[in-house]
Order: sequence, then C-alpha cells, then structure tokens
Amino acid sequence: MAQTADKFLVEHPNTRLIVLAGNGHVMYKYGIPDRVYRRNGEPFTVIVQDESLNEGIGDYVLFSEEIQGKQSPKIGVGIEEKDKQVVIMSVADNTPAKKADLQVGDIITKLADWKIETLVDLKWVLFYTEMGETVKIEVLRD
Repeated sequence: MAQTADKFLVEHPNTRLIVLAGNGHVMYKYGIPDRVYRRNGEPFTVIVQDESLNEGIGDYVLFSEEIQGKQSPKIGVGIEEKDKQVVIMSVADNTPAKKADLQVGDIITKLADWKIETLVDLKWVLFYTEMGETVKIEVLRD
C-alpha cells in the first residue's frame, strides 16, 4: 500500500492523496503513514475512527454513532446490471417478487412508473416507496 501511494504521489506531484485503511494500518503513525514518509518525506495526517483517546494514536479521532434511517422496502430479487438493463438473477421465497410471479431472466423496465436501467434507479424508487405500498412493476420476459 505504501509503495503504491508513493508511486501515485511521484506521478501526480500537485495532488493530495487520501488513503482509506483500517485503524490498525495507520494508528500511532505506524504502518502505511510511516512507510510512505520514509519513501518521500512528505508531511501527512492520520485520522482514526472510534478508538480510545490515547496520546499519539492519530492526529484526529472521529467518534461516530449509528445513523437511524428509514428502511426501504425490498422486492426479494437478486439482480445483475447488463447493458443498461436490470436482470433478475434470483427470486426469494415469500417475497413480493414471488407473489408477483417475477422470474429469473425477467428484465425490470419500470417500477412505480419510473424507468429502471440501473441498480441505482431501482434502489432510488424503492427508497421513495413506503413500506407496504403497492406499486406496479413492468418486466420484459423471454
């Protein structure tokens, strides 16, 4: 990781690099930060998350808490994106998808009158759908 980071910095001298790694790879400025510094001597900042406030553990310690948000409805399918199409790869038992007779190979084209071309489209429409709400789904089959 340190070698790759240093190589990037050499190839892009006018940029700043942010390395996202687990606390164990950066705490006390050991691991990645120390190894990059030994290669290039450039200053760095270490940020760790949810660790005890031990002296020298990092330049900053972030304390986070779980975000409580609305759960989106699930239709009960496994999907794959292919060429701007959302293809059903599996249908779980006892789900709205099973009750709607969705099948493996179906291509979801619309949900609640919204055009679906990507997983993001599908998730976006589900996010704004209320739990228990009935919506129309359109699929291409065969």
